[in-house]
Amino acid sequence: AVVSTQSTGALGEIGMDFHRNEGGRKKQREVFVEQLKMAVKAGKPVVIHGRGADKEVFEVLKEMLPAEHKIHYHSYSGTASLALELAENFTNLYFGISGLVTYTPSDLTSVVKEIPFDRILIETDSPYLRPSCNWNVDRKDPRTNSPGMGIVIADAIAKLREISLDDVLMQARENVTEIYGI
Repeated sequence: AVVSTQSTGALGEIGMDFHRNEGGRKKQREVFVEQLKMAVKAGKPVVIHGRGADKEVFEVLKEMLPAEHKIHYHSYSGTASLALELAENFTNLYFGISGLVTYTPSDLTSVVKEIPFDRILIETDSPYLRPSCNWNVDRKDPRTNSPGMGIVIADAIAKLREISLDDVLMQARENVTEIYGI
């Protein structure tokens, strides 16, 4: 299977999305469970999508994954208390922090302040979830998001944690290396 090849870095985005609820919750759970089985069998990290389904995703992860499995929780938007519970249950779970952290008020503010610093990843989710800023990277469409906006997200994390931007960038790089081996 493709999942088990050496060039496959991770399996994902996989998970559940209750925002649109396409396919129904039961079917989404069934498919998610099968995808997690493949990842465990292949020994590959997973990239989790849990839009509107964070608690349900957590329950499935607890049921299906060993505590040390490498997990990238893509564009995490759940509560700080759930994030801390996830971090406590999974020693190699990393939280993707997106441009949503730059909006106020944002639930991500408390998440970024409370989760372990060595579990943060910077994500743009380009072209979606553009940071709130005045940077116009695309002159044709100033609302465009791009991977280049990661620095804006890193800066927001630095300000929330009251540390230097360099510290955030170095830690994020270490975290990417830890989860993906690159």
